[in-house]
Amino acid sequence: MRTVFIVLLMILGLSVSSDAQTVEKYIKISETYSAKALVALNGGNAADAQALYEKALVADPSSVVALVGLGKAHSEQGRTGRGLKYYRFALEVTPNNKPALAEQSLAFLKKGNIDRATSNQLILERLCSDGCDELSAVNAAIDE
Repeated sequence: MRTVFIVLLMILGLSVSSDAQTVEKYIKISETYSAKALVALNGGNAADAQALYEKALVADPSSVVALVGLGKAHSEQGRTGRGLKYYRFALEVTPNNKPALAEQSLAFLKKGNIDRATSNQLILERLCSDGCDELSAVNAAIDE
């Protein structure tokens, strides 16, 4: 009986190790797609960026980088409402994610919702007590 137990533990141990390796593999695939998507987005090709971010999310559905990027890709294609959806998803995964808060604020401003943008601004002020790029972008947009 003890031998069976030890064998089961070994099998489960190998299974857990294998699962961890599989997860890492898909996270790396997601990161690769997200990096390519960022290049496309910065090059002004939001449609290609969108497709790459979608592939990144297939590999790792909890990738906040891919969720924020997908939101930005949609926003840059004029689909601000859809962009807001992805920023919300990103904030559900990581509530204090500065890029998600900043992009959501900018999208709220595009929609004319200054109150929601200002709420995010206050959160960013708390998170960026010494200042940060995200807070600077939101402050500049609100000042306009």
